[in-house]
Amino acid sequence: MSIYLKKATIKDIPIISELFYNYYHDFDIFKVSNKKKRLQQAFHKLCHLNTIMNVKNNNCYLCLDNGKVVGSFVLLSPNDYQKPLSETIVRGGFSLWWNCATIILNPCLPIIGSLLNKLKDAESVLLKEDMHRSWYLDALVIKRKPDGSMPIINDIITKIKYGIQQDNNGNLKLLVNNDEQLNYFIANKFEIIRQHIVKGKKFSNPIWLLSSGVKK
Repeated sequence: MSIYLKKATIKDIPIISELFYNYYHDFDIFKVSNKKKRLQQAFHKLCHLNTIMNVKNNNCYLCLDNGKVVGSFVLLSPNDYQKPLSETIVRGGFSLWWNCATIILNPCLPIIGSLLNKLKDAESVLLKEDMHRSWYLDALVIKRKPDGSMPIINDIITKIKYGIQQDNNGNLKLLVNNDEQLNYFIANKFEIIRQHIVKGKKFSNPIWLLSSGVKK
């Protein structure tokens, strides 16, 4: 197996949105409502909006194995991470603005707001870190396989690390929110930098900020 990484394009948005939805939709941190159908609709919409923004900002990548999509991730350089949200949204273009406008009268709007609050709380741990010298792996999702997905993840992480080692600011950081993710990355020489508890009406979830230690 040898995973090929490429920058995602506009035509890849639907498949990436589905990848993110299928991977994350059952995580406890995103269970913010008892209205299951509305929650599914809200989370699907949020995945779509986030994918548009990341693809338009050239931060989103596809992972291919023998020409088939097996995963996707968002990787922010130190410069990209420091850009204000307003600039990021503007670069998202008309498609992002239009999709955002469709949310205003959407019955799922309150749930989308709850999801965004959870994400904002989770990422608040980054405010305590100096991200000027770090690359940030905003998300890594793969197609779940019954025979295990570790070889795919290992290959992707190895290639990401190799790529950022070519940069003088070659430290890689990421957030994880469950024990399975935490145990995997620690086993692969990531270090816990900070822990934070994200509080919600239904769940309180631990969030860990990890560093690859590529360069201190």
